[in-house]
Amino acid sequence: MRIPWIFGFVVLLLVPPAPSHPALETEGGEGSFGVHILLSGREGLLIPASGRMFGVVRVSGRENLSALKVVPEVKGDTVTVRLSPLFTRIEEALTCEQLWQFQSEPTVTISGRVGDMIRVSGFERFALPEIDVRIVPLNEASLQSCCECGKLVCCPNPGQCLGCGACGLCCLRP
Repeated sequence: MRIPWIFGFVVLLLVPPAPSHPALETEGGEGSFGVHILLSGREGLLIPASGRMFGVVRVSGRENLSALKVVPEVKGDTVTVRLSPLFTRIEEALTCEQLWQFQSEPTVTISGRVGDMIRVSGFERFALPEIDVRIVPLNEASLQSCCECGKLVCCPNPGQCLGCGACGLCCLRP
């Protein structure tokens, strides 16, 4: 009778405890940051800086500019965001993987840390509205594969882009 009791005790010692809340599992770790893209007068798209997520924010500007591709990545406590212009509604014709690989110029790269609000410059020739990027902590583990537009949460399947309200597209690489 003592052998099953001892075996159960040993198993309890070997199994690590589960986190008490999903947010604690990712807090402070890589991928627990997001970027909030704010266009003057519009609700902003929140994209996790997970390395697999990217967004397409609809804008209208000169030279047939229709959107900006936003690719956030995190290294340590610094978030880097690449913004690239998309023209003539090409974002509507391409698949997620094609959008990911699509290169356009000029590409603007900015970096910051949690709490930073960065005004984007480098797209002046397109006469865009003011674009601000706010770097925020993500407190929900579920947001690692989802974007937010206001209170709307958008979670695309791997290899797909999903419309996220009036904010744009939320894309999850395969």
